[in-house]
Amino acid sequence: MAISMQFLYVLRPSRIAMITEGATEREQEVVGRHFRHLQSLAAQGVVLMAGRTEDAVAETMGLVVFEAESADAAQRIMASDRAVADGVMTANLYPYRVVVTGGAFSSKRKRLMDAEEVRSSAERQFRRMKLLADRALEQVDDRQFFHAIDPESNSLGVIIKHVAGNLCSRWRNFLSEDGEKQDRDRDSEFIIGPQDSRDELMSNWEEGWAMLSEEVSALTPGQMTDATAVNRGEAHTVTEEPPTNLQPGSEDDARSVVG
Repeated sequence: MAISMQFLYVLRPSRIAMITEGATEREQEVVGRHFRHLQSLAAQGVVLMAGRTEDAVAETMGLVVFEAESADAAQRIMASDRAVADGVMTANLYPYRVVVTGGAFSSKRKRLMDAEEVRSSAERQFRRMKLLADRALEQVDDRQFFHAIDPESNSLGVIIKHVAGNLCSRWRNFLSEDGEKQDRDRDSEFIIGPQDSRDELMSNWEEGWAMLSEEVSALTPGQMTDATAVNRGEAHTVTEEPPTNLQPGSEDDARSVVG
């Protein structure tokens, strides 16, 4: 994830009478959408602060302090503001840097920064875990891949099939669907069938890890602190245990591949 820069945009009413005389019905509707949009961006950790001057005079203005990865990204965020897009307000963008904060603002800022560090750390651990597993798998031939050392053990093929099933179930639509998908047949993950070639199993393995990588990289600091993920009917925050949502699936099985 790229390092964020800070920006400020200043909002002014396109029609001064909206402030001095009162907003029309359409202006009220647009301003409502503008406010909800800013709330959503704040929940995602993008908007740091937003507000407006209180005097009902021609000089009144609104301020939005936010983070973006580049000036172009900041321009797009400002342009997506419904008050700007619908022409109810004009906006000017400036590079900005928060220097002094205090109280709740400072506390929330630290919480969001800590959440991003957790996300980044989890992403690094996932990459390392997969790299170690892939290197171990490169060292075995097909016979070894499907061989179980005793009746109580699973072959590498079974472990790969099960972890892939776990990954695809847990991480597909991570925040919007239960992690235990209805179309998952968990018991079948422990059976190697005629269709389960090594290439097929490894393709599913790669697909599962790709889902995890995409979902984790897309998590915002706001989602890390406030969003919930559901697994087997139980809702938990993204970083809460149990279950450990920021795990690929069955950690013991995943580690057994590299152990």
